[in-house]
Amino acid sequence: PKDLFDVADELKRAFLICPGDQIQIRLVQHDDFSVSTVVPPDGTVGFPMVGRVKVAGRAPSEIETDLVKALRGVEFADPQVIVSVVKYAPRTIYILGEVESPGGYPLRPGGAISVQMLLAMSGGLTEEAERGRLELVRRQKDKTVIYPFSLTQLDAAVKEGRDVLLLPGDVVIVKRRRKVYVMGCVRNPGGYVVEEGAALTRILAKAGGLTRMASPVVRLIRRLEDGRVRILSVDVRAIFDGRETDPEIRPGDTVFAPESLF
Repeated sequence: PKDLFDVADELKRAFLICPGDQIQIRLVQHDDFSVSTVVPPDGTVGFPMVGRVKVAGRAPSEIETDLVKALRGVEFADPQVIVSVVKYAPRTIYILGEVESPGGYPLRPGGAISVQMLLAMSGGLTEEAERGRLELVRRQKDKTVIYPFSLTQLDAAVKEGRDVLLLPGDVVIVKRRRKVYVMGCVRNPGGYVVEEGAALTRILAKAGGLTRMASPVVRLIRRLEDGRVRILSVDVRAIFDGRETDPEIRPGDTVFAPESLF
């Protein structure tokens, strides 16, 4: 989506003064009028002879202009006001899930961080990470938007010169690879990670193959998107004989090898 890439303006606004920032307002050559304070939740700061001044959501230069107008002619002919940010409140981006060091990472003034940079900062993906199932969660005005993407899509965008830059509060989620579970009469039952589209016989091989007690007809159990469960009986001998197609396995499937009745 276009708004996933075009965030330059939002990044600029991210470092306008906000509650929690520590700022200093200084009237040049009049130290008695200097104020150093942490911006309160209401976003206003008191200044001598002016009263409460709205500072949240504004750049220092905007505040300087308003204070100069308010002070000129009241007490000073040509007041010079300097507003500076002593310390910014944390602007944090987050990465959760299957990375080596999940958690929050600071976003600093003038330093944009892309999704790829954040992945590197967090130590990279774990072995359990699903490279094709990442999400970027972003708060936009009064709603939360979730952007799904894969590393392949991200790499392609970067090659085209389009990098996904992160905004304060963004959360990147790296999901765990879903497994295929093999149960019943196999040598090593359990959960196995396989690539999308892998063949049934491949997952059976990962599980050590069928035991001598197993029926050659196994059941492929799949939960559909609408919640229904589909069960497909597959004759493994017919696959090896070339009489049946080796069905594809999807993450989340279950393969059950029942005991032979004969």
